[in-house]
Amino acid sequence: LKLSAQFPRDGVKWTADGNGYYKLQGKAILKVDLRTGEETDLVKRELLAGLPTSVAAFSISNDNNKILIFTNTAIVWRYKTRGDYWVLDIKAKKLTQLGKSLPSQSLMYAKFSPDGKSVAYVSEKNIYSEDISSNKIKQLTFDGTRKLINGTFDWVYEEEFQCRDG
Repeated sequence: LKLSAQFPRDGVKWTADGNGYYKLQGKAILKVDLRTGEETDLVKRELLAGLPTSVAAFSISNDNNKILIFTNTAIVWRYKTRGDYWVLDIKAKKLTQLGKSLPSQSLMYAKFSPDGKSVAYVSEKNIYSEDISSNKIKQLTFDGTRKLINGTFDWVYEEEFQCRDG
């Protein structure tokens, strides 16, 4: 077994069956078979050609039908935790940007709902949920301020406990 891939800092993104892993390569997401070392496109490169920048990170929905893609990142303290998020519907071959009505590079810590029908994220110190099929955004918190930050820990937790989102 030859593991020559560069693993992301947040760890290996394993396939559901545990027989492989996913890796980033520019604007491509590849699947690597552990037994053979063979790399195949999880997503054809052409589908990600519409992204303004390369893929910084990604996650896959529980049903393996959608990919949440993090791009256009900005550093907050020490880590690239703010940027833009996109959802790629693999079957429909459709790429959609999340949070279009919110400022560019303002989304943080986006995550799929367990059923893969919506995504939650932080923007401007508040928490939002967005329906993937309609792109309807619902603001869940309204009290975010410089002193009260919803959905993310303050720097001391990041520094001391390695926690960034909550």
